[in-house]
Amino acid sequence: MKHIFLACAHAPEQTPLPGLVQELRAIERALAPLHQRRLYELESNRAANTDDIFNQFTNTPDIEVFHYAGHADGEALYLEEAGHIKGIAELFGLNRQEGGGANPLRLVFLNGCATRGQVSSLHAVGVAAVIATNAKVNDEAARQLAGQFYSTWATEGRTLEQAFQTAVAKMHTLPEAASRGFDMDIASLPDGPYEEAIPWGLYLNPALPDEDIKQWVLNQPPPLPEMVLEGIRPNPTQSLRELVFLFKKSIPELRTSRQDPLMVLIERLPWIVGTHLRRLFAVEPGRTMAEPGLERLRELITAYSELTRFLSYLSLSMLWDAVSEGFEVAPLPFPLIPTEEDYTSTDFIFRTRTHLERLENLNNTDPLHLEPHFRAFLQEIDNEEGLRPGYLLMEEWKQALATGDERFEALARSRAAGKANAEKGLALEAEAIYAGFLKACLFLTEYKLHTVRSIVVDKIRKLESEHPYSHHLIALHAAFETPKTATTMRETATDNYCLLLTPRKNADDPALLNDIVNLSPFYLDRSSFIGNNINSYPAVFTLDYQRGEGFYKEYVYHYIDRDINHDYAFAQDNELAITTDGARLPEHIEAGPEAMERFEKVHLQLEQLEMDIPQTN
Repeated sequence: MKHIFLACAHAPEQTPLPGLVQELRAIERALAPLHQRRLYELESNRAANTDDIFNQFTNTPDIEVFHYAGHADGEALYLEEAGHIKGIAELFGLNRQEGGGANPLRLVFLNGCATRGQVSSLHAVGVAAVIATNAKVNDEAARQLAGQFYSTWATEGRTLEQAFQTAVAKMHTLPEAASRGFDMDIASLPDGPYEEAIPWGLYLNPALPDEDIKQWVLNQPPPLPEMVLEGIRPNPTQSLRELVFLFKKSIPELRTSRQDPLMVLIERLPWIVGTHLRRLFAVEPGRTMAEPGLERLRELITAYSELTRFLSYLSLSMLWDAVSEGFEVAPLPFPLIPTEEDYTSTDFIFRTRTHLERLENLNNTDPLHLEPHFRAFLQEIDNEEGLRPGYLLMEEWKQALATGDERFEALARSRAAGKANAEKGLALEAEAIYAGFLKACLFLTEYKLHTVRSIVVDKIRKLESEHPYSHHLIALHAAFETPKTATTMRETATDNYCLLLTPRKNADDPALLNDIVNLSPFYLDRSSFIGNNINSYPAVFTLDYQRGEGFYKEYVYHYIDRDINHDYAFAQDNELAITTDGARLPEHIEAGPEAMERFEKVHLQLEQLEMDIPQTN
């Protein structure tokens, strides 16, 4: 796999640069989707010394992009431990000499002061493009330019030239304070292709074709294989109808039943998944999505996102249970709960894969025998003729939609360019892909999702009771009538106010809760926390991200039944923020001290999660 190597250094004998780590974090955030989708391997060193740089380049022959942030000049990079590298071109040229052909290192970005003196030597060893400076640069401006450059370049279809031009435009919008240190009268030197009044220049190798370098796309639009193209149907719901037919064939009792297999499928999928399928088929009064267009496309993207999120939280719950049983696992390479900034680029497939990798060497941690299903699903994701191209396509859609309407609509225009019936085609394409994902996840219909409304001890003095704990449950499946509470008796108690995944058994089966995966606090039924009505309609929320720090840290959830296409007058009704002292709720919802205490425990639970499972910084 091709690599991108990021390095920064705080040279001890030089003026401190407080923004270096923030610069690398911004670049890491921009490039994270490419790493998570296995398009590039991202290596990052926030305190690089001479040995680190040397070892990275000698041990990794396929580095395609190198970014350096720190003190530098026209001859050297100044590194940690008072080290420095002169003549970096010699090091960067080693791979070319060994391979005898083109240098795999195509871009070097030297984001330090006056680094232009190193450009010619880098070109001489075959580096295709160098971004360098011809003067002293401001720390904050350097951070913003680099962040904008990589954020643009990581966007599907954007070229190296477009990324640099966008970054330059960003520089021209900076306020005077952030631009301090610029000499706005300095023009690019003659061998630079741009005449921007800023210290940065993009210097293209004169020995290589200019257009090839300028048009270099880091994130290519994924071509769909024949299998997916053949699955695209001319009408909405047709791809999904074919999935329903396959589901019917796989369930013996449905083959001769008069039940509508669509309704059975929707009901058997967990509510988190089934609610979107219900909306896509417009089986509720007042909801219509008959025409394939951007509205239906948004719903398909949301359905895909919630399906993959469910798999991620299910596998994380299994991992947490394993850690709680005393198993040790290697640190996860990401924060368990993303920040608000990182949320838009969170790839739930990547997280599911990582959770499963940690679980592989553990025993007795799979009470529902889910791991074989997960492995089969991930094998389909890795198959270039299977789900992988659709995964790449849907992840870009998901990120664009989460970022905002402007980026979503820009991606829609880009993907629709030159195609007849453009918006219709995009929606039908996404529907065929989503149907493929649902097909790979039909194993979920073998399980049931429940919300635990209350647990009552049913025990009389001096009398033995085999199952003294009465659990009042509501099955969380996309029902078409008011959900009803069922009672399950058990020898021991589970947890209050939680969501449980169980085998598909009757509610009165004493063995129903013997083998479970607890999905709280990743999913919450707000109705179970408020009031004493165990029959109240479920209001299920899913964890999105965290914001704030310390006492002010909040964990933010969203309502799973929200309509992505609806402009809500009170958007806050679809959000639930868990705080250190309870929760922030809409004004019309009354919650007393007891309910707030319950929500407060969720905050403690999430903090415990972050302490239990190790994560890298």
